[in-house]
Amino acid sequence: MRHVNPAVVGVVVAICVPIAVAIWRASSLRSDTFRNFQPRLDLAQAGLDNNASEALRRLADRVNGVLGSGVGLEDNFNPTLALGDPGELRVLVDRVSGFMKARRQIPRHYRGLLLVGPLLLVTLVPMLASSVVALSYFTGLFRDRTVGYVGVWVAAGTIVAACSVLSLHIVCQMRFSRAELLSAPGA
Repeated sequence: MRHVNPAVVGVVVAICVPIAVAIWRASSLRSDTFRNFQPRLDLAQAGLDNNASEALRRLADRVNGVLGSGVGLEDNFNPTLALGDPGELRVLVDRVSGFMKARRQIPRHYRGLLLVGPLLLVTLVPMLASSVVALSYFTGLFRDRTVGYVGVWVAAGTIVAACSVLSLHIVCQMRFSRAELLSAPGA
């Protein structure tokens, strides 16, 4: 007769129940992300377009102020126009570039956020199965050491994979938020 260690059974429940809850949550994460972030994406893209347009207008005004309006440039050399310093325009050019880069990259961050739910499912389901297999060995329910330790290693690998997916979520969330902040009026 097998002796099942009740303390280890408690550990099994303490480990497997949160994994099962995480699977339940991850199954709807993609649709929740779509519902929450699609309007924010549209608003951020519109804001970034508006801010880039305003920054381009300021840049054009500043270029005309520094280099002149261009009237008479076909004529002879004008030394007063040659004294304008175009180096100060670099800040405005970088600002426009930042808006355009954020506008180009925010859909990629949104797609990364949408990918998190399915990737978590791919990692959490094997994590739950391998945890049950590994912990069944340690409870004394099954005595096949090889299967028990393979379960431990698979569970450890899936924990690392799940942490990587959560890191992806954090990075995409931070970059999406940074682009949202750039899209605010007057950013």
